[in-house]
Amino acid sequence: MVPSQTQKIIYFDQNAWIDLAKIYYGSPNHQEKNLLEKILNASKEETTVFPISIVHLGEINKIQRMSRRTKLAQLMAQVSKGYTVIPYWNRIIDLEVENLVRDLVKIPKIDIKKYWLGKGVSQLIGMKPNIVDDGNIPKEQLNQLNKALEESLVNTKTVELLLAYPHYFASHEKDAIEAIEIFEKNRVDLQEFKDKDFRFRVFLARNALNTIGPRISRILIKYNLPPKILEIILPKDGFNEFLERIPTAMCEFYLLYFRDQQLQRPIQVNDSLDIWHLTLGIPYSDIVVTENMWTSICYQSKLNEKCNTIILNSINELIHYL
Repeated sequence: MVPSQTQKIIYFDQNAWIDLAKIYYGSPNHQEKNLLEKILNASKEETTVFPISIVHLGEINKIQRMSRRTKLAQLMAQVSKGYTVIPYWNRIIDLEVENLVRDLVKIPKIDIKKYWLGKGVSQLIGMKPNIVDDGNIPKEQLNQLNKALEESLVNTKTVELLLAYPHYFASHEKDAIEAIEIFEKNRVDLQEFKDKDFRFRVFLARNALNTIGPRISRILIKYNLPPKILEIILPKDGFNEFLERIPTAMCEFYLLYFRDQQLQRPIQVNDSLDIWHLTLGIPYSDIVVTENMWTSICYQSKLNEKCNTIILNSINELIHYL
């Protein structure tokens, strides 16, 4: 199930959900009550969709107090109505690149939003669990069990339980520290290019070569197209316009680059989650609510204009859009 063309999609980062919970469970003032009523009504009437992602699942798991986590999970499930975003932003890039080629050879393009957004746990985790036949279950009964499982995983209550239940996540602290060291080294290396515009082009070119290049090669093989067609797909001029046609990759590149240009700010472990949030949220949402720093970066890089997405740094600003 995906939203209709008339429904608005609003993506909250975890801090925005927490701010909403403070209003919902607290003692809101008149303006906050008005905002809360508008959000709840928009969700109930499904004029607006407030999806959650697997990044939210990881972040809500950090809340140690069970009662607080449960209350937040209840609110997130209630407002989201079980709408969830696929976790595989890299797969979304695959589809965006494929649409470039499909458009070129006049094949109907993939509706990426239908892949990106759905309902339930299966969409959230990016896979559809099934009960496997061990040879002892009659086929008809197995089909009934899998149908019941599928229905339960789409249920909003199941999404709530998944959010509220504490999960074990293996610690990747060492990997995170190593990644930060690489990011820090990369941004120091980039400072060798004194011209800011040239530095930006070098960064985009390096990332496009590593991220987009192999995907284009695979798609050309899939459609049995000659390498010469790359001259059309990858124009020598207008690279930025080309990148805008792959908005998920563009968001990742821009967020990384402009984050790295804040030389007085050390790169932080949680930056990766924030970038994951925004890379998932910005390209296919109408409105994204995130933190001040990321909002500033989005406007500095003009991601809001390129993706035609409104970027807000407070849920209080939503009052003007609901």
